[in-house]
Amino acid sequence: HHSAQLIEQEALAERYGSWWTGDVWLVSEVERGKALVVSVSDPKVKLRVWLQERDADWKLGQRLKLSGRMIEPVTPLNPQVFDERQWLHRMGVAGVLVSRKCEVVDEISSRFLVQRAAHSVRDGLSQRLTVGLDPDGDESKIIRAMTLGIRPENSTDLLADFRHSGAIHVFAVSGLHVMMVGSMVAVLLKVFGCGRRVWVPCVIGVMFFYAMVTGMRPPAMRASVMGAVLLSAWLVQRKIVLANSVAVGVIVALMSDGHMLFQPGFQLSFGVLVAIVLLGGLVTRCFHWFSYVDPFLPRSLYTRWQE
Repeated sequence: HHSAQLIEQEALAERYGSWWTGDVWLVSEVERGKALVVSVSDPKVKLRVWLQERDADWKLGQRLKLSGRMIEPVTPLNPQVFDERQWLHRMGVAGVLVSRKCEVVDEISSRFLVQRAAHSVRDGLSQRLTVGLDPDGDESKIIRAMTLGIRPENSTDLLADFRHSGAIHVFAVSGLHVMMVGSMVAVLLKVFGCGRRVWVPCVIGVMFFYAMVTGMRPPAMRASVMGAVLLSAWLVQRKIVLANSVAVGVIVALMSDGHMLFQPGFQLSFGVLVAIVLLGGLVTRCFHWFSYVDPFLPRSLYTRWQE
């Protein structure tokens, strides 16, 4: 499956240096005149576009008619230099297009309504969480990064401090965030008397929506898929097996994007879970004697803590 994706991705490399015209959908926010788009005729073809109209009111999901020159990603000339070609390749980008003409064909495509809703919620939460603080201050940047996964821009010193302290991982939205949001929704629905068949689907939907709000990064996606598998098994009264949940998470993630296998976030996230699966049973058996209860010893002889 991944090989087939690579063939489609690399087929566009033959057109480097030529003129390209076609309809595309805007699938990312425009930052400093750069954005990601996918071809309408072939949604599997993803391009990085340099837009000339930087101040235009671009919106996620717009259908654009682009004309421009296809260029090759920048090749590093020195060792230890950021490799833009490799970075774009792992993002699934087939090429870079320098636009010369851009027209909005359709304002918003219905297929991006959920993503637009997630972006709107993210913008609203970003403002709500930093009320009373300097929007450009370090405190606001840290809050947005820890809760919404918004990486702080132009904060080299701030990132360097966290990196040197070994706490840079607080900027990554992980399974802990997803499960906390799902747990709060579950508790709230249970308080209102909702049954299992109501709150379980709601929690699964909220977890995936929160993962979309934070950018659908590998750790959040892994946690959402695993949470959905675990809750679904409990909903249909099947035995919950952690190894099966991890396997389903890996399959779903790699089927959606095979490049994830080579990303550190994916490797660390699933690597830790695989280690827990392999070592969890062994550790439990080694320390089982802590909770061992002698069946021939009267319960009245146990203290409250031993029971």
